[in-house]
Amino acid sequence: MSMPLRRLAAPVPAPLVLHGPSGVAGAVIEEAIAAAMRKINVATALNTSYTMEGRAFLAEHGTAMDPGEFCRTRPRGYE
Repeated sequence: MSMPLRRLAAPVPAPLVLHGPSGVAGAVIEEAIAAAMRKINVATALNTSYTMEGRAFLAEHGTAMDPGEFCRTRPRGYE
């Protein structure tokens, strides 16, 4: 991955952005950063995790109405 990114980055005057790296191995992302990538968008992974935790919270606390209640609760596995 490094060589193609470095060849692309050389003539491009703007920082390179990696969109949608969910599921990409950490080592590959590190290689992309070393090669030229300057911004990595990870919203999909964050949104998926947040949604899953929200659903689990609502399954347990179905009457909760205040979003702050969810935000103050520790995620599963962090007890």
